Parts: sequence; C-alpha cells; structure tokens
Amino acid sequence: MPRNPVQACIYCRARAVRWCDLILGFTDPDGDGLFSFDDGSEFLRCDAPLCEAHAVFQHNLHFSGAWPAGGNESVDYCCGHEDVELDRWRAMSEEEARGIRFRHQCIASGPLRLLKPAAITA
Repeated sequence: MPRNPVQACIYCRARAVRWCDLILGFTDPDGDGLFSFDDGSEFLRCDAPLCEAHAVFQHNLHFSGAWPAGGNESVDYCCGHEDVELDRWRAMSEEEARGIRFRHQCIASGPLRLLKPAAITA
C-alpha cells in the first residue's frame, strides 16, 4: 500500500504522520514458500496511516554510511498491533494482505453505525 502523506489516521481521522510497520508476511514469486531477496520477495506490511497519538513506537533502525545512505527510521505499530503475534515469515498474496489490512481498518474505525429505516431512501 502506498504511503500517502495526506492520509488520515484510521483511529481518529487526524492527519497521519506515521504508518504501521508490522510485517504481515511476504510475497513469494517463485512459489517455494521461502523468503529470498534473490527471487524478488517483498515484505507485506500493515501500512495503516496513524497520527502521533495512535502510533506505538517499537524501535529505531540505524543505517550506516555517508548521507544520504546513512540515517535512522522509526518502527511504529498500530495500537491494535502492539501485542500481536503473527507468523511474519509466511508467504501470502497481495490480495490476502489487502484483506488483512481492510479487516484491521474496519475494526479500528469503531462500531458500525446503522441508519434508521426512515433515513434510507431508494
């Protein structure tokens, strides 16, 4: 999922400044069930947009090297993913990852609000 800087937080609709970095699984182009950079495997992350208040800091990644190669990046999870244990080394399709992301965003947005029959027009 592309990380768009104008997205809203899935919990409160405030401006997103972070994205959930939880690894859901990985793509498996050659179908062997193993992760490998050589076969073009890529990590599939949650990527839910989060405001500062709903991003749970996990740790920093530090990159050595001269600028612009060096630096650091924070790793943040959603409030709902801070204690989650997934099988992160499982091969899955992009469609399956999209389904997991969609279910998570539906749960995060809160309970469903049903319309009164009079509010429904044909």
